[in-house]
Amino acid sequence: MKGLQFEWTLNPSNQYYKLRSGVYAYDLRINIPLTDKYDGVSDHLMVLLNDEIIGGARLTISPSEGVPLELETCLLEKIYSKHHLIDFGYGEVTRLFLRKENRTRETVTSIYSMMNSRRKEYGVHYLFSFQPKTQARLTAIICKNLGYQTKIFVVDDICEESLYSHLGKIYIIAITNKNDLRWRFHRQ
Repeated sequence: MKGLQFEWTLNPSNQYYKLRSGVYAYDLRINIPLTDKYDGVSDHLMVLLNDEIIGGARLTISPSEGVPLELETCLLEKIYSKHHLIDFGYGEVTRLFLRKENRTRETVTSIYSMMNSRRKEYGVHYLFSFQPKTQARLTAIICKNLGYQTKIFVVDDICEESLYSHLGKIYIIAITNKNDLRWRFHRQ
């Protein structure tokens, strides 16, 4: 997409937060607060088109204050132990949003490419993202085309104190790098 730019920041503008909240409320029918406790400890990728914010995503690296998936759902411990993941650092991609008219595969691919590059800068080995089933499958295809290894975990034994316990099942995509043998998933 011509005129598309990406900018990393630790302190996004109020316009970024308002657009993010609006996209979640109007397009996705999910009410989220304007900001939350993870915004202050995360890197934010702003997506701009002709210098106007059209979307973004948040990257939280553990162990800063923990990652949302870890602290809010009690799931990473279950995933690490159940699936025998190599115990290296990780980060979580959350609050990914794009204006409806700018949601293209090209833009989403660029966001995941930027997230993976940032992950490498921090030296972490896994990126996790909680997503609906269909979106997790599409993300896996995008990441495979970028040369990353992915695995989708279905967690159906969500702890009662989880914010997501009412869903019954959660789909979590884990993203690693195919070319680094240390990052491969253990065989079960």
